Amino acid sequence: MQDMSKYQYLGKMCDLQTLKSLDEQAVLCLNKEIRDFLIERVSENGGHLASNLGVVELSVALHRVFDSPGDHIIWDVGHQCYVHKMLTGRLDCFDTLRQSGGLSGFTKRSESAHDPFGAGHSSTSISAALGFAMTDKLSGSDAYTIAVIGDGAFTGGMVHEALNNMEKHLRLIIVSSITIDCRNGQIDPMSEAFLQMAGVFSQLELAMIRARVRSGMENARAKGRQIGRPQVSKEDIPATFLRHYPAYKSKQLNVSELARVCDISRTTVYKYIGLLEA
Repeated sequence: MQDMSKYQYLGKMCDLQTLKSLDEQAVLCLNKEIRDFLIERVSENGGHLASNLGVVELSVALHRVFDSPGDHIIWDVGHQCYVHKMLTGRLDCFDTLRQSGGLSGFTKRSESAHDPFGAGHSSTSISAALGFAMTDKLSGSDAYTIAVIGDGAFTGGMVHEALNNMEKHLRLIIVSSITIDCRNGQIDPMSEAFLQMAGVFSQLELAMIRARVRSGMENARAKGRQIGRPQVSKEDIPATFLRHYPAYKSKQLNVSELARVCDISRTTVYKYIGLLEA
């Protein structure tokens, strides 16, 4: 059990109403305590440190302004949710983060009502938020939906598809390098220009990464190094698989069972079957 006595404010953070009641100076102290706590716990148990240190103030501000879980806070990158979890009733079990049977390293709907969307990879938050906001509009709810997304996620086409399908007068707010308020029925010209520029620079970054990867692979090939996974032939199939393969052919074993008895993945099973049946 973690000792919270050294944290003046974080140790007393029993609910979001406590957070909302803090004055400005107390919030500054809380932010520092959260960072100290993150560094201490992640250094012991592992996890994503830098991405969470970067959203301490943002996480605190979101929960002071909005009323989760009534308002939906959707994280584009799931592993940036550590502070969010700490503030929404999961501080006491934070030592179990990423442990078997413990807290997930990402947002998880079955874990808390404060996690409305299960996110792992980026570029999905605006699409998900659009769905929540449309549902609230159709049902007459006055809840807000907040999508938290970084500019790097704009390399994903799903972001732009969501923006193109944006309905008017949604209670949807997009928090990125610039905050976009969609409640007025249209995106202001400055925000729209930023989104277009963000998309251009994100595509540029993606192209540069691809170019560096290609260059590295070409240099490796020039030095005689093999790129990618080694080619597998029938002669490379292990004896264990060959011994159990007839049981698969006679339908005594399915693919999953064959993978289990051979202690290999289903993908490898399909690869070996393809070689034998080619």
